[in-house]
Amino acid sequence: MRKVLFFFAITLASMAAMAQTTNIPYNLHFTAVARNPTTHNPVTSQVNVQLQVYHSSSSGSFIPDTIEYCEQINGIVPNAFGEFSVTFGTSSALLCSPELALTNTQWNHGNMWYVLQYDTLGGSLAPIDTGRFSSSTYSFAAHSAEQLVNVGTPPATGSTLTWNGSAWVAGGPWSDYVFAEEVSSNVDAGRNIVGINKRNINTVVSSAGTAISVDTVNNDITLSTPGTYYIKASAPAFGINIYNQLFIQDYSSGATYINGTSNMTSTGSISSESVSEAEGFIVVSTSPVTIVLNHSFSTSTSSGGLGLSTSSNNVFAKVLVQKIK
Repeated sequence: MRKVLFFFAITLASMAAMAQTTNIPYNLHFTAVARNPTTHNPVTSQVNVQLQVYHSSSSGSFIPDTIEYCEQINGIVPNAFGEFSVTFGTSSALLCSPELALTNTQWNHGNMWYVLQYDTLGGSLAPIDTGRFSSSTYSFAAHSAEQLVNVGTPPATGSTLTWNGSAWVAGGPWSDYVFAEEVSSNVDAGRNIVGINKRNINTVVSSAGTAISVDTVNNDITLSTPGTYYIKASAPAFGINIYNQLFIQDYSSGATYINGTSNMTSTGSISSESVSEAEGFIVVSTSPVTIVLNHSFSTSTSSGGLGLSTSSNNVFAKVLVQKIK
């Protein structure tokens, strides 16, 4: 005897676990009642139920466009009231076709509909219910961030994706950066420290990308591509009664981009060290910009002015440059 299933509830119970992105339970849970279509008595014999999920080409009605998912569960036994529960996406469900798995369903297409079909054991499938999924179902798409649209060349492993206004591109604060230092056994050997003194940025400690380059011979830094650059630098001064200040300046014109803090070494008869720090942003519009770290001193000294040497591999001035956008 043909039997018809009247579904009174559709519960997407697995949605609460969607935050667990490493082990997402791709399940759809249904509760239903099977009744004899003539007597309306509960059906307690075994039935088979099939679920299909379609993308509909119409937003207001069901016009099948693409079938996304199809699975069937056999041998479902209702209770004495004809009620049963079934969970699709589990090991007991049989895929209609390997490519129509629940994990492959493109929920981000939107406007998704389900078609429920049944048969008595050995009978033919017949439609019993069609409906549109509620918006909570589309949270499945949250696990598909890797399917970003408008991504050009696949980025390298570890890259950060940023939106440039029309597409996702590999980028981010740490895709282009340079961290460099002034390293010397005696930073001011043979130099008369007075007025403006260029810090010898001669060692690249770490870098990435091509937007920033350091000339370790001429001790300058070039910002080669348009964008906004964040710069943080520091440099010491050593001596007695020395006012000092670090500046980030243009290599050619000497124009100041960033003023550092004003500092003074100790007064009296005992030398001490103070550190000037410069931090800010430089916006490069078109042409490359080449910068230097210039350190201003108020007092002449021939010993220790640019920093106290204590070993054969001293680190004095430091600078971090990041292209942030």
